Amino acid sequence: MEGGDDLSAWPRARLKRLCCDAGLNEDGTKKELVKRLRNASDVLSTIKQRESTQRESSSEDKPAVLATDGTDITELVALIRDGNDAQKQYAAAALGCLAANCDDNQIAIAKAGGIPPLVALICDGTDLQKEYAAWALGNLAICDDNKIAIAKAKREAGI
Repeated sequence: MEGGDDLSAWPRARLKRLCCDAGLNEDGTKKELVKRLRNASDVLSTIKQRESTQRESSSEDKPAVLATDGTDITELVALIRDGNDAQKQYAAAALGCLAANCDDNQIAIAKAGGIPPLVALICDGTDLQKEYAAWALGNLAICDDNKIAIAKAKREAGI
């Protein structure tokens, strides 16, 4: 959240609205909501930091794949592969939100290489990571080409 914000001082109803707006689970105690929002903020900070580093790196790097709202999908995919547990969980949830009812984002997520890491997360993740990864893959499977890519990734993962 923003630098000087003390989320723990905010009313629970406002925290729930923030979670809802961010596509996060809005259930739980006030303490759980604060933790969830702070973890999501950490994910966003990591993405911004990587975007800044990426801009400074050479032009030989793969270009970013952007969602219809400008979100850098390549960064979310990188977090699913290399992030900490909270980052993996929230990145999978973010990809699920982006893929929900948006054909362009479903194609962009597959183009960014998002399907294999989501399948791997289903195998090796925590319960919540598995839930969000399965939800994201379900949204991606709306696109016929993605169904084939998901089946291939499952085969390669041995499931």
